[in-house]
Amino acid sequence: MTWSVAAARVRPARSTEDLIGREDAVRASLGLLASARTLVLTGAGGIGKTRLAREVAARAADAAGLRVAFAALDGVRRGDAVAAAVLEAVGGPPPGARDALEVAAERFAA
Repeated sequence: MTWSVAAARVRPARSTEDLIGREDAVRASLGLLASARTLVLTGAGGIGKTRLAREVAARAADAAGLRVAFAALDGVRRGDAVAAAVLEAVGGPPPGARDALEVAAERFAA
């Protein structure tokens, strides 16, 4: 079975709500993405990580040459399910095709 992240050009949906008071965080996140392939936001529940991530993802997708996938992990309760959620977001193999962590490690090492 073969698959390609390149085939999965994802444009995360922009929120209809304004992002108030987070422009510095958006700019900093976009700056990090200029030199990194992955950005992970962490923090306590309810502080706006998902909203910030969606805005950053939407703006990055609008930038030239960036492919963006958004993997919502709010429903993930086990560490081994993170790789499967990320692979699903980028159009990876269906669950159970192979060990998701192994597949993700191979794909993102390239």
